[in-house]
Amino acid sequence: MPFESLLRPLLLRAEIPFHSLSAGRTNEPLRIAQTTMAVAVCYEDAFGDEWIRQVPEFEFMTGLINAGWFDGSNMAIQHLQISQARAAEACRWLVRATNTGVSAFIDDKGKIRAALPVETAGVLTHELKLMRGVTPYVATGDGPVLAAALLTLIVTALWRIIGGWRR
Repeated sequence: MPFESLLRPLLLRAEIPFHSLSAGRTNEPLRIAQTTMAVAVCYEDAFGDEWIRQVPEFEFMTGLINAGWFDGSNMAIQHLQISQARAAEACRWLVRATNTGVSAFIDDKGKIRAALPVETAGVLTHELKLMRGVTPYVATGDGPVLAAALLTLIVTALWRIIGGWRR
């Protein structure tokens, strides 16, 4: 929990029962029969590093998502698009099950292959391809992008300091 030392007294006072949750030590895929799948719960699929810690062991991804708090907004669609990016980054199929958002099968390129619309109850089935291997993103993570962003900030600041942007 972020800022736990500050928030814990408030959570205890508010009698919120989940105040003592903590992150697990490992992020391992689930083994089912002859295959393995990575699982993300709710917002976790928005963060690529949550998935790549499990690669290359898993062969497909599953997102179990509570989209009820997106009610009346475009956030359910945006969350679907984030899932598409995660599938393409890892080059794995992603099976998404949501309560009120978009449940879908997303292929290893990030393309939606089958879906139930927002707030639609039903059963969705589709064949998926089990994948193996490592993509450049999986191999390097967020490091190169963060380094490039930092370098851009430093160059921009230095350019400004030495008068590179004169009127």
